[in-house]
Amino acid sequence: MISAGSAASGTAGHRRAALEQGRPAAPLALASVAAALSLLRALIVPRVPQSWDAVQYILAVREFDLEKHQPHPPGYYLHVKSAALLRSLGLGDADALYVLSLLAGAGLVGLIVWWVAEQSGPRAGVVAAVLSVFSPLVCQAATDARTYMTGALGASVVGYLSWRIAQGDRRWLLLSGILLGVTAGFRPTAAMFIAPVWLWAILCAGWRSALTAGVGALFAVAAWAVPFMVEVGGLSRYLEISGRLGELVMEHTPIGGGGLAALRTNATRVGYGLLMLGGVGLVGLWRGVRLPIARPPAWLLLWLLPPLAFFLLVHTGPPLYVMIVAAPLLAVGAGGLSAMLLEGASGTGRGAFLIAVVLLHAWLTWAGVVVPRLRADAQFLQLARALEPIADEHTVALTTMGDQPQARGGYVPFRHAGYLLPNAHVYLFPLEMLGAAGTMPNYAHTLTTGLAAPPVSHPNATRLLLLGAGMRQYLPEGRRARLVYDAPAFAVYCVDLAPDEVLRLGANGNLILETEG
Repeated sequence: MISAGSAASGTAGHRRAALEQGRPAAPLALASVAAALSLLRALIVPRVPQSWDAVQYILAVREFDLEKHQPHPPGYYLHVKSAALLRSLGLGDADALYVLSLLAGAGLVGLIVWWVAEQSGPRAGVVAAVLSVFSPLVCQAATDARTYMTGALGASVVGYLSWRIAQGDRRWLLLSGILLGVTAGFRPTAAMFIAPVWLWAILCAGWRSALTAGVGALFAVAAWAVPFMVEVGGLSRYLEISGRLGELVMEHTPIGGGGLAALRTNATRVGYGLLMLGGVGLVGLWRGVRLPIARPPAWLLLWLLPPLAFFLLVHTGPPLYVMIVAAPLLAVGAGGLSAMLLEGASGTGRGAFLIAVVLLHAWLTWAGVVVPRLRADAQFLQLARALEPIADEHTVALTTMGDQPQARGGYVPFRHAGYLLPNAHVYLFPLEMLGAAGTMPNYAHTLTTGLAAPPVSHPNATRLLLLGAGMRQYLPEGRRARLVYDAPAFAVYCVDLAPDEVLRLGANGNLILETEG
C-alpha cells in the first residue's frame, strides 16, 4: 500500500492544488443548511428510551459504574462524560444524551455534504444533502441515546482526513491521530474499524509522518484512558468486568458457536441496515466508485470491508451498527447518483428527481423509525401513568427477560420497568435465572434494584406487581392477583399484601407470602 501511494504521488500534487484552489463558499453553505435541517430531528426524539442499552446510558449519566452496567462495557467513557457535562448545564439525563446525538448527527450530515460538494460540485452536494438528511438510519441514530452517532461522526472525520492525507495533503496528520484517539473514547469499535484506513493513509505519507500521527493518537487515548482506568478501579478490574460480556457475546456469534443461524441473522441485519442507510443512494455506488471522491480505491475498501466482515462473521445487533460506513456509502452514492441522473437533465427533471427521493426516504423514515417509536412511546407512557399511583417504595415488581413490547399479556422489560417505576423495587424473577448476582453481564441494576441472590425478603411491602401475565405462575397456590393494567403490549397484575404479611423471593422461582411470626 505504501508503494501504491508513492506511485500515485504524481497526481497527488494536482489533486491537492485543486482542493486548495476550490471555492469553499458553496460547499460550506450547503453543508451548513443541511446540518441545520438535520437538527429538526429533535421533533421525533423518543419520550421514553426504547432500548435496554439506552436506559443504561441514562443511568450512567447519573452514576458511571461499569459493575452495574451503567453503561455496559467497554464503557464509552467520553460519550457518557460529554452527556454528563451537558447535564451540568441544566439538561436532563436523557436530554443530554439526545442533544449529544443530535449534534453529532448534524456534524455527520455537514461533513458528507461538504465532502461531496467539494469534490463533485454543488449539484452533487444537494443530492448528498437529500440522502443524508432523509436517511432513515441516520435519523434513527441521531435520535438515539447510545453511541452509534457519536462513533460514526468520529470515524467519518478520521476517514475524511485520511482521504485528504492520501491525496497528498499532510497538514492533517497530527489532527487525524488525535481525533482517532478521541473517537476511541466515544465508541472503541468505531476507532477500531476506521484504523485500517488511517494506518494506510499515514504510511503512504512516510514513516516520519506516520510517527507524528501515531504520537497524536497515543496522547489522545492517554488523556481519557488514564482517568477512565482510575474510575473503574484499574486495568485488571476493567478486564474482569468486560470479560464477562465478551464471553457472552462470543457464544452467540457465527464463529463462536452460533453457526449458520447466527450468520443468517447477521446478514439480514446488515442488509436491512444498508438499505435503511443509503436507500436510493445505493443505486449510485456503481457509478460513484469511478469518481475522484472514491479514489484511490484502497481507502474505500479498507473502510467498508473490515466492519462489514466483522458484522457478518462475528457480531452485530441493531442495524445501527452499520452507521460506521455511513460517510463513504452516502458520499460515493450521492456522487454517483448525481453523475448518473442529473448531468444533462433539465431543471424540472432534477427537481422532480430530488422530490421523489425526499418523499421515498421520508416515507421510509416515517414507517421504519417514527411510527414504531410513537407506538412504543405511547405504550410505555400509558403504562407509567397507570402504575404511578401504586408503585411506591413499598411496592415490589417482578418481571422476566425481555427487551421490547411483546404480544398481548407480554412482560414489561426489566430495564424499562426500573426506569418507569423509579420508586418500586424491581426484580428479574426467578432471581437466579441469570446466574449468581454480579456474574451475569448486561442485567445489573435499575434505578432502585439490582440482581439479587435468593432469598430476598420485603417485610414492609404492601403490594406485589406481576409485570406480565406469565408471572402469575409463581404465586402460591390459591392466591389470586387482580388485573390492574391490560394493553396490547403488556399486562400487569397486583397482589395486595396484608400488614402482617412478609414477601420472600426464594430460590428456583419460589415466591412466598407468609404471616410474620
